[in-house]
Amino acid sequence: MIIFRYYVDFYRNIIELKVNSYGDWAKSIEFMRHAPEFAANRIGTVFDPDRMAAEHQAGVPFAQILKDSYAGKYPPTKTPDLHLPPAG
Repeated sequence: MIIFRYYVDFYRNIIELKVNSYGDWAKSIEFMRHAPEFAANRIGTVFDPDRMAAEHQAGVPFAQILKDSYAGKYPPTKTPDLHLPPAG
């Protein structure tokens, strides 16, 4: 599974940080090609990294945190504004 985080800098440039959470591209590719949850939601979910970190500090295994975040367990309190143009 790959985790993406997006930030907007002072000049409104979008910065993308990408982490291969499996630590192995072959496993990530396998997930993207065959996992039913990925087929159902290829974009993924927006998450709150502070909530994920708190779960990890509380002893929840990282593999479970990844599954929970993909399932939408850690929604942000505010959806980030990436300053994208309106659709259409």
